[in-house]
Amino acid sequence: MYEALTAEPPGALDADYAQAEQALESCDSISLESTEQTITLSLTPIHFGGPDSTAVRMDARHQGVLVNGYIAIERLGESVALVYAFFQVGNGSSQLASLFYGRAADKARTILDLEPQDPSRI
Repeated sequence: MYEALTAEPPGALDADYAQAEQALESCDSISLESTEQTITLSLTPIHFGGPDSTAVRMDARHQGVLVNGYIAIERLGESVALVYAFFQVGNGSSQLASLFYGRAADKARTILDLEPQDPSRI
């Protein structure tokens, strides 16, 4: 799991968020490479977060084992965004990823003193 907050001037975040959203929406696969192996994951749009979020689910089989994950980016304010990634092996359920995403977003909102999001967001 990976979570990070990024902050930049609102205009720069507008442009960067739009570029990331377009990349996630237009890409149908992503490959992870090491020196000896490549795993190609298919991407499917998924809803994580509030109305200012974009996300994809990633799925693959590697040596017969299910690998899946999620990438999500959510704007939490004019100049702050949450970046989230989650991977798991052998389980296709999104429940754990959703739980950790909600905790990460809630933690960020608390730290930034922002309004809590509706719990039905995920």
